[in-house]
Amino acid sequence: VIKKNGTAIDITESDITWDCVKDNTGNCKENVHIGTYFFKEDGAYSINTDELKYQNKAGMQNVAVTIKEGTENVTSFVIDNEAPASITVEHKPESDTDNDKFYKDYIDVIITAEDTNEFASGIKTIEWKYVKLEEASNINEASDAEWTTIEVDENNITYNAEIRIPRNYDDSSENKKQFHGYLMIQVTDWAGHVSTVLEDNEQIFIIDNKAPEQNVFYAEPKETVDNQAYYDGEFEVIFFINEANFDATDVKAYVSKDSDEKVQIPLEDIKWDNKEWTDIEWDTVEADVHVGRYTVNGNSVVVDSSENVSNDGDYKFYLEYTDKSGNKMVYESHVLTIDETEPVVDFSYDEKSQEMTFTVTEYNFRPNDISVSGTIKNIKGEDSKEFSVTELQTVLQTAKWT
Repeated sequence: VIKKNGTAIDITESDITWDCVKDNTGNCKENVHIGTYFFKEDGAYSINTDELKYQNKAGMQNVAVTIKEGTENVTSFVIDNEAPASITVEHKPESDTDNDKFYKDYIDVIITAEDTNEFASGIKTIEWKYVKLEEASNINEASDAEWTTIEVDENNITYNAEIRIPRNYDDSSENKKQFHGYLMIQVTDWAGHVSTVLEDNEQIFIIDNKAPEQNVFYAEPKETVDNQAYYDGEFEVIFFINEANFDATDVKAYVSKDSDEKVQIPLEDIKWDNKEWTDIEWDTVEADVHVGRYTVNGNSVVVDSSENVSNDGDYKFYLEYTDKSGNKMVYESHVLTIDETEPVVDFSYDEKSQEMTFTVTEYNFRPNDISVSGTIKNIKGEDSKEFSVTELQTVLQTAKWT
């Protein structure tokens, strides 16, 4: 009548426990009996209801019996005492970056659950949740508080579930979410057994869709004219990079001089000190702000630093940063001038033509910087009444210099 794995099993009278059926008052109904038999071993069972019959002592026999579980007719079933044991996770490689584990917008993950038991009841649900790494920036999404459940139809010993993180991804959204962590997964079979939770912390993934931000400051110049800063010696550049997944090797800083080709600054020449200069207000987490310092001088643009190079010149500072997900930041400064050389003023006078020639040797020559002091005397040694110091200064400032 009852077979296990295709072989009939022997059920004795002592294997069945009998009881009466009680009415609403708790009393047994007359002539109604319940027999209970427990199936304990894993296996695939079948019941031939045509052969399951009862014959009383008077020789009366009924026809085939219908066996029910709840309200469903049951002729075969599986007993599965073991939880699903096989869970694998695959991060789909169609990332839009060249860096392992870094993604720009989203990640597709394939979860494969397999009920590997000999008599498996099959996969019923797959549950997963995202876990943020403790050391990851708080700009990333926090760990999921609840499990996300994937319902599986019956008769699936093996099931592949494909998920996308973030959930409900919208490419048009301006407020895209960032992630830095891994997945936790558990599987339940149709027998109600729950697998051991898989912490997939060997496969960390980072979704970074925010471009790095920069803010650059310079030492106080002696003067700034028409957005051009003037220094009397080398000066320090202080730059801030706001990036959740910061890596100093991704920084590219350059200096150019006198409109020549820009020269990259060696990374070892940049000094980093995170979370200093906290007077700058950032919209994001302070821990993501990294401060770099560099001193600009004549040696910034030469390969052989043993050369004796003049600091005088017009400089520009450039900053580039591309994070591992391909988000890019570019910065170019205004003109920054170093002038360490004192101006030299010479003049000569031609008595015959009565012409005076002024010669000014100065890197950053500007006629308006000319000032004249003292007195002007005539040939008799008397103070000139025809030409004043102020008038001479105006003439020199407005003259066409060559």
